[in-house]
Amino acid sequence: YTVGERVDYNMVFRYKNDFLLRSMSHYEEFIKKMEQECLYEHMGVHGRPQVSVIPFYDPFASTTIDLMHCCDLGVIARFVSIWTSKTSKYFVKGKKLEDLNSIMVNLQPPNNLKRAIRPLSDVNNYKAQEYSSFCLYIFPILMDEFLQKQYYEHFFLLSFALSIFHKNTISSGDLDLATIALHNFVSKIESLYGPKHLTHNTHLLLHLPHVLKNLGTLKEINGYNFENCNGKVRNYIHGCNNVAKEIQKRFSFDFDRKLFNLKNKMKETSVLKHRHT
Repeated sequence: YTVGERVDYNMVFRYKNDFLLRSMSHYEEFIKKMEQECLYEHMGVHGRPQVSVIPFYDPFASTTIDLMHCCDLGVIARFVSIWTSKTSKYFVKGKKLEDLNSIMVNLQPPNNLKRAIRPLSDVNNYKAQEYSSFCLYIFPILMDEFLQKQYYEHFFLLSFALSIFHKNTISSGDLDLATIALHNFVSKIESLYGPKHLTHNTHLLLHLPHVLKNLGTLKEINGYNFENCNGKVRNYIHGCNNVAKEIQKRFSFDFDRKLFNLKNKMKETSVLKHRHT
């Protein structure tokens, strides 16, 4: 198993080529040992969560890895911040960064990108979708001119793997290629950037192929829809008191308004059909 270790105040998950995936049988063994020996933690397990009592629920096979927090706001955001940080030896230097920002400002995004392309000078305000767009569309064609070769080729492995995982259907051959790319990506992080960047999110990349086999492509297992709903709920709040009541009131009003508009539209459609006949 891969268990995190402390390195200079950072929790590090070192790369292992062959690591054993945990299962319910291992988990039950750990819990039994913890209860017998009154342990607070054993092999990264800190106790029995409430969801473990759900019949037939397997937290290892049924729990997904969220694309948005693991990849977009996790791994991709970390490496972009490394490259653009002036205190880092890997950063894209002044004039190069200005040139890169100028090119990005003038890029015309394809129709499938929901957000306009912003320069890396605005990276601190990037949304998750913007990090994803940068990794999949901008990085492969632009960054080879601005990053040193070993760093470009290293991150290209992640970009390549994620581009496969975003497909509507993934063949077994493509899944194998992406798995190899992810293992190469994670295995080289320590030698290129140091051990502190072997975070929990980078370790989760190694589990992505297994998750996709069980649950589907990254288009089907992400938190974007939930975050959009959170944004809508947040817009219902305008005060500091009785927040729950305010959300309920505004949600009901919004629902009633949409229902009213839908009924009117159906009536208009019915009238037009009647006139046509």
